[in-house]
Amino acid sequence: MNSSENTQISALMNNPKRFLEVKGAPGQLVRGTIVPNFGGKTTVRIEKDTLHEQAQIGSERRETFTRIRSIDRVGIYQSSIGVLLIVGLILFLVGIVLLLVDPLKYKAFSWGFCLGSIIFALLYFWVKYKYLVISSPRNTIIVFFTKSPYEYRQFAITILDIARELERGRRSERRKPRPSGSSPQSETTS
Repeated sequence: MNSSENTQISALMNNPKRFLEVKGAPGQLVRGTIVPNFGGKTTVRIEKDTLHEQAQIGSERRETFTRIRSIDRVGIYQSSIGVLLIVGLILFLVGIVLLLVDPLKYKAFSWGFCLGSIIFALLYFWVKYKYLVISSPRNTIIVFFTKSPYEYRQFAITILDIARELERGRRSERRKPRPSGSSPQSETTS
């Protein structure tokens, strides 16, 4: 990293409106599905041109460093919790089966199960997972959060701004004219 890139990144990081660190619960990819690890804690912070993640899940500790230049996607997502809908459907089916087996004997239980299924179905549409996903070709960082997404959105914007500045610095380095009399081979060997 050259001095102009360092100065540009420092200017971005010293801006008081920028978020340089977020905390939450870690997540992981399991066969293409994002799964939360609510028993753990994770902190993701920007350190110059690197993204530093520290996570603790039970007795496991994880620490990763990802170059911001290699990050190709940052996203904030909200998704419903599918288990709630599945539990609601199971409760509904149990209620219907009880009603069909003996309508007089299990009437109260049957209506209770059906009411429970309605509650779980409503929770499916009301309660949502919120998470931040930061992807690079070799690493995916997932942070689940319960607070307002504003802080996480600002963090994502900061990452993308730094990546943009690093890319701009890389392009300007490529465009610099070579000193006369030097060849590309002599620069690589020295």
